[in-house]
Amino acid sequence: ERMDISVVNNLEGQSFEIIADHAQLYRAFQNLLINAMQAMDHGGEIELRIAEEKDYYFIDVRDTGSGISPENLRKLFNPFFTTKERGSGLGLSIVRKIVEVHNGHITIESREGEGTKVMVKLPRKTAG
Repeated sequence: ERMDISVVNNLEGQSFEIIADHAQLYRAFQNLLINAMQAMDHGGEIELRIAEEKDYYFIDVRDTGSGISPENLRKLFNPFFTTKERGSGLGLSIVRKIVEVHNGHITIESREGEGTKVMVKLPRKTAG
C-alpha cells in the first residue's frame, strides 16, 4: 500500500499441490515479486494468475512497471547481469535454476514502458 501497488490474483483461496522444495519455490517467487515491485517507481499493479492444464501449472506474474529493453531482455538470466544500482545480478539466474530443478520452464516477455510478464510452467503433483 505504501508503494501504491495493487495486487490482483485469481487464487480465490485455492491451493495447488506440487512436489517441490517449498523454500526454493518461495525464494523464486519472492524474487519475481520483488523485481515486479522495484520496476514500479510510482505505483502500479502486479497481477498473479495461475492456470491448471493436464500435468502442469502455469503461473504468470505481470507488472505495469517500466519494462525491459530488448537488449537487456536477452541478458536477464545471465549471472551477474543487472540494471539496478544495487544488486548482485544473480536473482533471475537463481530463479531459472530453481524452476528447472523442479522440471519447469520460465520465460519473460517485456516492452519498455509497458511492463513485464514472467511465465513459469511447473509440473503438477502426480500420484505415486
